[in-house]
Amino acid sequence: MKRDKHKMAVKSRVLEVAKQLFIAQGYSKTTIKEITQKAEITTGSLYHFFKDKEDILLHMTQEVFDLAATMSDDILGQDNDPWLRLSLEIALQFNLILSHGPIGELYLLSYESEAISRYIVQRAQARNQDMFQASLPHVTHDEFYIMCLAIKGILHSFIQDALYNKKHGGPMVIYRALDMVLLIFQIPKGRLDGVISKTHALIPK
Repeated sequence: MKRDKHKMAVKSRVLEVAKQLFIAQGYSKTTIKEITQKAEITTGSLYHFFKDKEDILLHMTQEVFDLAATMSDDILGQDNDPWLRLSLEIALQFNLILSHGPIGELYLLSYESEAISRYIVQRAQARNQDMFQASLPHVTHDEFYIMCLAIKGILHSFIQDALYNKKHGGPMVIYRALDMVLLIFQIPKGRLDGVISKTHALIPK
């Protein structure tokens, strides 16, 4: 038990140190050696948890998705409305990213990685297919993949705009993106405005 806690502590320390270095000097300029030195661990210890620097960035991306999913589940509880759950989960991702500009930049960087980009789509496909299988029984596995691929492009573009285009960026960009996402997921006619309004009310202030 103590050994497992120690391993988790080391892994968390590596992620936190890597995040600090990526933000301070950029992902491309940060080396594994710098991460291990600042984390005060050996290179072997780091490779016990991560394959390479890209894998560290992948774990950071996973943390954003995991946190948003957990927060959404906690807020909605037994509410099984898939469109509201999807809307809230994406809004929480936006909120987490836009509240921490440098984290948003790392998030955008993850889209440039083929492996991480593929992970984002595959994770979204698995989760959304599970959420929507009862509401959209006619949608095939491949169609869910295409829908999630389209959503990835939308989120990347809107997050980039929110971070760098101060004229059009800001919190309202979240709700423009949600309109598109919910339409892609075939939200029933007449429900769009209600789901968006409820999402806005549920986001922690």
